Formats: sequence, structure tokens, C-alpha cells
Amino acid sequence: MFQQRDEVAEEELGPPGIRARRAPDDPRGQLVDRGEPAPRPLLPHDPVEALLEVGWPVQREGLGLELPVGDPEGVRLLLELTPLVVDEAQDFAAGWWLALQLLLHDPDRGVLYAFSDDNQAIYRPPELPEGLASFRLSEVWRNTEQVFAAVKTFYRGDEIVCKGPEGPEVEIRGVRPERLRDELSRVLHRLVVEGDLDPRDVVVLTPHAAEHSAAAGRVGAFVLTPEPKGGRDILLSSIRRFKGLDAPAVVVCEVDRYAEEEFTKQLYVACSRARTLLVVLITEQERPSAG
Repeated sequence: MFQQRDEVAEEELGPPGIRARRAPDDPRGQLVDRGEPAPRPLLPHDPVEALLEVGWPVQREGLGLELPVGDPEGVRLLLELTPLVVDEAQDFAAGWWLALQLLLHDPDRGVLYAFSDDNQAIYRPPELPEGLASFRLSEVWRNTEQVFAAVKTFYRGDEIVCKGPEGPEVEIRGVRPERLRDELSRVLHRLVVEGDLDPRDVVVLTPHAAEHSAAAGRVGAFVLTPEPKGGRDILLSSIRRFKGLDAPAVVVCEVDRYAEEEFTKQLYVACSRARTLLVVLITEQERPSAG
């Protein structure tokens, strides 16, 4: 809450993050940020005019810029320096882009960065707004070379190059559903106990919601849970929920190449979450013999 105080403070005017600082001798009283979000501006006219009308120095938070009083071009430039950055843009529906662009100070001339990976489009086909200049990012820095080699198995697109270190070998093997929990127990023991990893550096990913996963609950000496709290708790998450995140060690399980319609994309997303260590346990099911 902002309160009247006899101290120097700032008041938000215009777009969020643009604050005007009142001088100590300002007769209109002082505004002090009490730790809550600043209220939205009440002035109905252009934010540049509002800031100039107030006549205070203007500072852009995070950029360390301060402009002199009465500099309209400087204030306008400052507002235009606020870009819109959209990550995981392949997941955005076509109807969302107009609303996002209206967040810009100038929707027609504002700066918009959209980072997209078609291989991770597990919700809908990518639908980026028209008029964007395209720049292909061809280097991967998140994964080790071993993890990257496994990820490329499920990658479709132009050539990309890994810039990470060599790293340990990736494990990919089949496991019967009834043996899953035993196998997970052995893998986690090797990673945490023998490998001296912090349980918080390990995540187990599944195509299912965590509460519906066959891996949920106690697995050997560990507890797989979507909300790890104890010292032996390990994060259990759906692949979709963990998309966009990463962890030093990732264990992927319950992926069935015959049952998952999006098997390739699921494995691409899941495997690319691993920075250093990756174990993939692919479900093996008995198939009825032909004839």
C-alpha cells in the first residue's frame, strides 16, 4: 500500500516499471512503496504526457537510466525500450497474440521477441503472429553432448550443434510395468546414494499427471511426489508440466511407444530437460502374436 510519508519515494505512472521520483521538497506529499504492487495509473492520457506533466526525473527500473525533467523524446524512448518477451511461443494459440501485443506501449512499433521450438508443440500446431523476422538458434548450451545425442533421436528440423561438455552416458532401456518401481528404486539409489546427488537435483518425469502415475509414492528409500518437502523426497512431474524447466538429473518413465500418440515429442521434451544425467525407462508391453 502506498501511504503519505515525509520521505523520498517513487510513484508508478504509465506502464508498469516506469516510476517518477518526487523531490524531497515536493509540496504534494510523498508516496512510499510498502512492498505491495503499485496501483495501475489513473491518468487517462498518454503516459509520456503524464510523466512530463508531473515534471519529475524518470527512471526505468532494472536499466539504471534516469532522464532529465522536460525531455519528451527521452521519455518516449524510455517507454519504447520496454519489449515483450514470449517464451514457449509454440504453445500460444493464434487468438492470444493480439492481446499480448496490446501490452506494448506501441502495438504497431513495439519490440516483440518470441522464442519457439516446433518440436515442443505438444498442445497445438505453432501459430506465430505475422510480420516477425525469423532468426534460427542453432546452438544448444543446456545439455551435455551425451544428453544432446539422445535428444537428437527425437528431434525434427534443421541442424543444431551442442556446446556442452561430454558428460556421462545416457541410459535408455525397457522395463515391464510391474517392475517399474523396483527399477526406479535402483536408479534413484545409484544417482543419490552412490552418485552423491542432492535429491532436489533429480526429477522423475511421466506422461501422466503426477497423482495418476504408477511411480507416485514411496519407491524404495525415496518418496516421489509433486511437492517434495522431506530429505528423501524427489520431484515427480508430468512431462507437460515440466516443459520449459530443467534439472541436473532426469529420469523418464511410463512412456509407451505403442500407446503414446505423441511418443516422439514427449521423449524430445522430456529428454531435453536433463542438463547432465539422463535415464529413460521405456514401458515394455507384451504384444499379442500375429495370426
